[in-house]
Amino acid sequence: MPRRLSKVIFSFLFFILVAAAVVPTETTAYAESTTQTAQIFATARSKIGSTSYSGYCQRFVRICYESAGLYASSDATTALSAWKKWGVSSSSENIPVGATLYFNSGSSSGHVGIYTGNGKMVHAVSTVREETISSYWWSCYLGWGYQSGQKPTGSYVEGVEYETPETPELKEISVSTDGIQISWESVEDADAYYIYRKTSGGSWTRIKTLTGSSKESWADTSVVAGETYSYTVKAVRYVSTTLTSSCEKPGLTATVTPEKVTLIEATTSGDGNTVTWEAEEAYGYRIYRKTSGGTWTKLATLKGKSKTSYTDTTAVAGETYSYTVKAYFKTGSTVSWAECDRTGVSMTTYTLAAPVLKKAVAVGYKQIRITWEAVEDATGYRIYRKVAGGKWSRVTTIKSSSKVAYRDTVPDDTETYIYTVKAYYKHGSTTIWSDCDRTGVSAQAVPKTPTLQKIARSTRGIRITWKAVTADGYRIYRKTADGTWTHVKSLADGETTTWLDTTVETGETYSYTVKAYFSNGKERTVSSCEKPGLSAVAK
Repeated sequence: MPRRLSKVIFSFLFFILVAAAVVPTETTAYAESTTQTAQIFATARSKIGSTSYSGYCQRFVRICYESAGLYASSDATTALSAWKKWGVSSSSENIPVGATLYFNSGSSSGHVGIYTGNGKMVHAVSTVREETISSYWWSCYLGWGYQSGQKPTGSYVEGVEYETPETPELKEISVSTDGIQISWESVEDADAYYIYRKTSGGSWTRIKTLTGSSKESWADTSVVAGETYSYTVKAVRYVSTTLTSSCEKPGLTATVTPEKVTLIEATTSGDGNTVTWEAEEAYGYRIYRKTSGGTWTKLATLKGKSKTSYTDTTAVAGETYSYTVKAYFKTGSTVSWAECDRTGVSMTTYTLAAPVLKKAVAVGYKQIRITWEAVEDATGYRIYRKVAGGKWSRVTTIKSSSKVAYRDTVPDDTETYIYTVKAYYKHGSTTIWSDCDRTGVSAQAVPKTPTLQKIARSTRGIRITWKAVTADGYRIYRKTADGTWTHVKSLADGETTTWLDTTVETGETYSYTVKAYFSNGKERTVSSCEKPGLSAVAK
């Protein structure tokens, strides 16, 4: 062989070795086709005559497989590394159509092509070509496998009579906010599944083809709320022809309506009445309420399947209510409602305990102090008063739960006043009131303090004079210079304004003061008095 020709051949072989070892990146979009094998062939044949893959046989095969959605890891960059990674058999018999053929062509990279049947392959040499596999290539044959290790759908062995796939066994059907989902047992060697659907009274229509033998479920998102659908499935095997199994009939049926809501309980608190339920597959929920003997009334509509409680803040304290809940689906403008528990869950709305009154006492002129026991959960209290035979009137509202006493200034110191108290709980704009002790507690304010006017002495004794106040009587107090105040006289006449003390001793200094009092039979409400009073020395 001439030296120049041998150098050309050597350069060409070196180019192939380098090119096969370094694979440039190329992005290939996945195109829809009947089967993955058909898509691989379509891509491969579309490149026949191209010189772009000269020296890049592995790259050519990868591009064809990727066009069918079969992607391989990037570490198998040569034909020989792909054979080591994805080779299936070294037999030259019963090679599946669509398989990759691996050859040890003498270079460190090897060679790979795609088997197209009838002893032919499509491969990239100086150009892409589809041709009968020559004796040379058979002499270099290593075996067959699948690029990426995944068998393309539609791959088959020539001359083998394939059986129709087994009928898929339907497992279950369920309804959710995403639509209707069906599931089945996968069928061995199935290349795909045909999904069929029909509405009530309609006929079966194929609505979906799923590629892959491992598929076991599918969700139909095109359903309409309230409609009833039936589903069945056929297994498909793509060989030289399409083999389709039979299917189960009548299939699985479901209506696009939520399950009836399971109620948990209804509870009451100062915040209102709360009804709870178990979450369902639903677009949302509607809450209904009724009183004893009444009819169900819509209360609120909640969006979101995760909602599991609702608090009714409009319930009246002490009233008994029943609650129930409906779930609903919505598709577009169409809504379907589930059944509801028509018994519902019931409870009596939260009430505060009535405050326990302690007492009412006079604490000064026209001053009465009322006390009571604190009420649990109370936000505050309201004070009411009346006179005997009168009506309750509001005195004041105390905005504190810890304050349990109130000092009232009364309009008339001669009246006996009756008091009662209500507790209240406030949440947002809702206020709940307790009942009250309607008997109440009573007291009369003390009279006005008498004003001392003068003190006079005579041989008969010492006379003290004061200004009259509204009272049932007066109490006179006396003390000596070194003594303490002592009650010396009670006058049961509110008109009396003077008193003569005839029990004094000559030369002794005496001080006097006066208290007014009201009498209600057994008890006396006594005013304060002026101190240090008026003093005089007895004659």
